[in-house]
Amino acid sequence: MPRRLFKVTPSRLSTWLDCPRRYRMTYLDRPAPPRGGAWAHSTLGAVVHNALRALFDLPLEVQDPLMTEAAMAGYEIPATTVVISRKFGKSNRDEVLRFLKAYIEGTHRLMTDRELGIRALRKYGGISDRDMLASTYDLFTSRYIKKIPKINLKGVENSLSLIAENNPKAKNRKVDEFIDASYMDELEKTGFIKSVWK
Repeated sequence: MPRRLFKVTPSRLSTWLDCPRRYRMTYLDRPAPPRGGAWAHSTLGAVVHNALRALFDLPLEVQDPLMTEAAMAGYEIPATTVVISRKFGKSNRDEVLRFLKAYIEGTHRLMTDRELGIRALRKYGGISDRDMLASTYDLFTSRYIKKIPKINLKGVENSLSLIAENNPKAKNRKVDEFIDASYMDELEKTGFIKSVWK
């Protein structure tokens, strides 16, 4: 009988790397300790995903003008984000750089293979309408997904403002507290990004 495989998520792995004891208390021991409040980085992701889900739940005739209007209005959102703890980044810099390289290569593939991108939207976005798939792909690859996935400072600022409406801890926080651009700067300086997009 083969050994049972364990379900692993990035969150579980990060917890193990940060503190094996916390991993044991959170995922193995029972009863589980009470959970604290939401963290800014996970709240940001939830806000973006909930907004997109609400948009995609609308009828197509309502969705398309809303998406186009938001894109034309220039409202910035942080569409390209990778969230790690500073501790993880310091002790695993090479792994973070390898992940970002794979992300950039995947972005290149998405933006140069329209049919693959549309198939991915159908599979992972829960969209089946061909016209909606095409317009969503076109909007995101022209407006939100960037060849060089640098963090959008105005988008993070907008997200912090949204979060601050319901979470007082987000008030008076500065965008620079949440961003470390050194990884992308390094990939640019080494010529990696240029080599992908040649």
